[in-house]
Amino acid sequence: MQIDALFSGGIPIKAYPLRGLYAPTTLPNAPAVRVLIVVPKRLFKRAVDRNLLKRRIREAYRLQKNEFYQQLQIPQINLAILYTAKEQMTYDNIYKSVKKMIDTITTKK
Repeated sequence: MQIDALFSGGIPIKAYPLRGLYAPTTLPNAPAVRVLIVVPKRLFKRAVDRNLLKRRIREAYRLQKNEFYQQLQIPQINLAILYTAKEQMTYDNIYKSVKKMIDTITTKK
């Protein structure tokens, strides 16, 4: 239900090699930010490759989430992070993309 609403009416963000969607939500007893990470099987057939990219995205988000929570002006949001590049990017590129996405969300009003 929440995922459908996120993909149908979410606000898009572009930060190559990532694409993001976020939508404000109001759920009782839910965390401030709920994150969904997607690496398509269509682009990376091997699960090892998909898992590596998801770990990189998760780690980049984990290191920046405290700052994100402090700057967040919306009480609760759902956030989807989708990997769009056809080749594996380095951790540094992914970290910068996550930072750009977080900055975009926190500066929008």
